[in-house]
Amino acid sequence: KIVLALIGAYVISLFWLQQKGVISINRDALFNLTQSAAGQALGLGDKVLGILPGGGAFVAAFYLGFTRG
Repeated sequence: KIVLALIGAYVISLFWLQQKGVISINRDALFNLTQSAAGQALGLGDKVLGILPGGGAFVAAFYLGFTRG
């Protein structure tokens, strides 16, 4: 969620710079890029949540084996 908030803040800052006349934005390309980045961020979050239970079990088993074995 933090990554999505940072992407949103970046897009808002770009629109502010366009309003001030500093830059010119192709909105269609920007929205396509933003949608792609958000999709990748959500996909990464799903991968991390998929790995987390197995990694947690490994750490717990390693700790128990190391302290009691």
